Amino acid sequence: MRRTIGLLLAITAILGLGLLCPTSAGAGTQTFDGFTLQYLDADSGQVSAAATAVTAAMREIEGTLGIRLTYQIQVVLHRPADFQAIAPAIVTAQRSQAYYDPPRRTVHLVYGWTSARSTAEQLTDGVLRHELTHAYVHSNAAGVSIPRWFNEGLAMYVEMSRDERARQRQRVQQDAQRNILGTLDRSPYDIGVVAVMYLLDRFGTGTIESILMGMQRGTPFAGAFQTVTGVTPAAFEQAFRTAIR
Repeated sequence: MRRTIGLLLAITAILGLGLLCPTSAGAGTQTFDGFTLQYLDADSGQVSAAATAVTAAMREIEGTLGIRLTYQIQVVLHRPADFQAIAPAIVTAQRSQAYYDPPRRTVHLVYGWTSARSTAEQLTDGVLRHELTHAYVHSNAAGVSIPRWFNEGLAMYVEMSRDERARQRQRVQQDAQRNILGTLDRSPYDIGVVAVMYLLDRFGTGTIESILMGMQRGTPFAGAFQTVTGVTPAAFEQAFRTAIR
């Protein structure tokens, strides 16, 4: 009886592993500049559109932030049900259909977002840029811990259009004027993107690359940030809160 139960558990575990990514029988992989793309053979018709979208997003990130990947990443295309089975709870709660897995250097993406780009192109490409930005920042940080406001703020900055950033700055400014503005730690997305805008406006477009280069040398974020900007992260946040009013 115990052997039977053990065998059933082993079979269940093996089947469960097959849900993690499309690497079972009938799966394909293609290599492109900077990334590999995994997909089910039955959905190989999605590869061209997906590769084009990923490549365009990567070029946008490189042009906007001035950084490049330091290693090859992986992009795994999923069908919606498979994605829901493997996505972290926070991702499904936000109804997102893409996320970045830092330890595995992998962006997971739902197939429909490449096949239906004509109907949801702005949303599709924006969120793809967001998750790929995490990959770029993570690769350049070289394992050094990154504050969420910096990580998510950069991803939001690349995701959003110029008009969207302007509207977000206005919302944050209104909250500051009403004395209800939260902290960067508690609002890494909404306030983080505006803080990144302030950082770039004040210190220049090369700031992000310089901070990340310091982290590549093993310097903690706070030290790398202060070396580049001349102020501590805490002093920067205080100056930002004053300026945004």
